[in-house]
Amino acid sequence: MIVDITSAICQAATGIMGFWFASQQQDRRVKWAYGTIAVLGLALNIIGTIQNEKQENRRQSDEHGGELVHFSVLTAGDPSQPRELHAIPDGNIPVYGVRIRVRRSPENGATLEDVRKIVEEGDVQPWTDLGDLPAESVDPTKVILTPGSYQIDVTLKHGLMIHEMLRFGPYDGKFGQTYVVTDWSFNKSLSSYTSPGYVPNTWIPPR
Repeated sequence: MIVDITSAICQAATGIMGFWFASQQQDRRVKWAYGTIAVLGLALNIIGTIQNEKQENRRQSDEHGGELVHFSVLTAGDPSQPRELHAIPDGNIPVYGVRIRVRRSPENGATLEDVRKIVEEGDVQPWTDLGDLPAESVDPTKVILTPGSYQIDVTLKHGLMIHEMLRFGPYDGKFGQTYVVTDWSFNKSLSSYTSPGYVPNTWIPPR
């Protein structure tokens, strides 16, 4: 990129000198010809520099991978039956080195003892290695969940850690599902979804 910028500067300087030289000539046609060539050369160099920078950013982004993925279940079938959890990368680049740990999440009205037990159970749950997820894919995780509320802890290859709070199950005779993805401290919402008409309970994050 530095080489491209340097080249653009040199081209611009050459063009300016050419334009100055042309301005000293008596023939106006020569003057405008030099000026036009200088401007076109500078414009082409700027465009080339921008394109090279975009390609380099894209290459680095592809190597690093995406930073966000969410999880949901398919909606078809009996809303009271267990469902397989699916991983869905956000964005148009792959997400690398995905690992998840799924734990139950307290429902409304849970006591402190209920929360303590759920936290302890969640801490000993095994991590599932999902590997690399292709861009714009819907990948089964082989994790089967019954209707209810869950916290999904997620780590990615480059060290990013996020949480998802997921709830799904029967609602008004139909199937309802909602989720919110947050940073590791639960302070910032990164993405969310609620199926039409579905009003989930308010979650109490175990951590």
